[in-house]
Amino acid sequence: MMRYPLRQTGAPAGGFMDRNRMFKLMSLLLMIVVGACVLNFIVYLAGTMVLGGDALNHGSVSNGHFYIESHGRTKEVTARLFEYSRWQASTLKITQPVFVAAFIGTLLVRVYAKK
Repeated sequence: MMRYPLRQTGAPAGGFMDRNRMFKLMSLLLMIVVGACVLNFIVYLAGTMVLGGDALNHGSVSNGHFYIESHGRTKEVTARLFEYSRWQASTLKITQPVFVAAFIGTLLVRVYAKK
């Protein structure tokens, strides 16, 4: 492993960060992603509880009326709420795998940072 002389700023002469700073920055960025995914899930959960279900999995449209169904109960909602519910539920299909990858990445960075 080659060592670069430090500049007065404390950064290596090549302009790269040292290993520990890079791991800390990477860990911080991954934790921000994890936090955003958790926040998205909490917003989805709250919306599902208020609306009584979500439009993606249990929604239907009939004669211009929008319905959300859950546990045998059907609730009519506005078109905007229906579209929001459908959009919010569909974002989980993206953020759940991103959450798992970022969480595993965070754990790996912490393991390698200790070495």
